[in-house]
Amino acid sequence: MIFENLFHGVVTKRPSAICKSPYMADAIIDEKEHLVHSPSLGCSGLADKECHVLLSLVTGKNTKSSHRIQFSVVTEEWENVIYKNIVCTNPQIAEVIIQNALQNNLLKNLQAKSFRTQATFENSRFDFAGIDENDVEFIAEVKAVPVADYHNVSK
Repeated sequence: MIFENLFHGVVTKRPSAICKSPYMADAIIDEKEHLVHSPSLGCSGLADKECHVLLSLVTGKNTKSSHRIQFSVVTEEWENVIYKNIVCTNPQIAEVIIQNALQNNLLKNLQAKSFRTQATFENSRFDFAGIDENDVEFIAEVKAVPVADYHNVSK
């Protein structure tokens, strides 16, 4: 997956001072404050006040935000070495990855003949539904866990 035109920003307030939704934040990008979308809320502190984030532009007529937070840049020191880690904070990215994997039959245990996204069955909606290589129906629900816990074990 390739992200082009990512912008570096620093979150100044979440929820935003302008829009009180927990999915909105204020961030400084290129020395100017913007209203931005934070799709996974504060992401366990990774997209809260003073966090460094990578954002993409939001396009469309009905959007209030100019950018969307995609990743958090976490800087840590371990044994006198500075590490910068990029953590995905947009849970929808997992769905895009699985959609690409289904389209290109990259999943070891599921080869899709056909599939559709946002499939509804009775009162439930699922991320994917389709037919596999054996003509068996499948339903797939994708979840991302936008939390990072990692340990630097080597330099």
